[in-house]
Amino acid sequence: MKVRFIFLLFFFCLLVFSFVSAQTGGNLIITWHANNYVPEDFQEKAFPTNGNTVQVSVEFLLGQKIQNISQVDISWFVDGVFFTKGTGLKEMSFPITKVGRSSHSVRVVIQTKTDKYEGIISIPVFNPIITIENKYPRGLVRSGEQVSFFVIPYFFNISSPSEITSLWTINGNAQEGTRDTLLTLNIGAPKTSEQKNMTIESFVQNIKNGLEFAKEKINLYIQ
Repeated sequence: MKVRFIFLLFFFCLLVFSFVSAQTGGNLIITWHANNYVPEDFQEKAFPTNGNTVQVSVEFLLGQKIQNISQVDISWFVDGVFFTKGTGLKEMSFPITKVGRSSHSVRVVIQTKTDKYEGIISIPVFNPIITIENKYPRGLVRSGEQVSFFVIPYFFNISSPSEITSLWTINGNAQEGTRDTLLTLNIGAPKTSEQKNMTIESFVQNIKNGLEFAKEKINLYIQ
């Protein structure tokens, strides 16, 4: 999961840092921010998901200096369609309507008294993601020990993990009575070679929006 997660981040970072073009002599600096959930120690951007709202802002750089654009006309376009305009409108917000592994394009046009400047960026759209954290990187556990697993969510439209619920399954069998993001198990002695293999899966949903979900699984081997 983590390898795939890092790959996705790398791929979409190529879109995040797209070159912003403008008329010769000036550059537009376009930035964006999504307010969906990531853990505190997550060092990358919080990537938006369907239903999230993204804030976009622009600065105008001319001669290596940021210019005052409070009195110029600024127009915004999303996916090639006019979205909004206004005098000095340096910031705007728009809803994410696409699903994961896609992107929205945002174009901004600044019209001064003498010239027009414009730039465009791509904002990547993710699906929610989870990882199952544990201290068994090789998937090896011992018979008779107690093991714990917990879910870490990324990019859900929540403010804290208390707003999600997790359904745990072991070898396809649902663990009734728990919807917590933490799972604790007492590992028994396997009676057959098949019982030495264990697949643990977590299916996580946003409590307020059942259509927002993610799942992940890990494989264990009982020694």
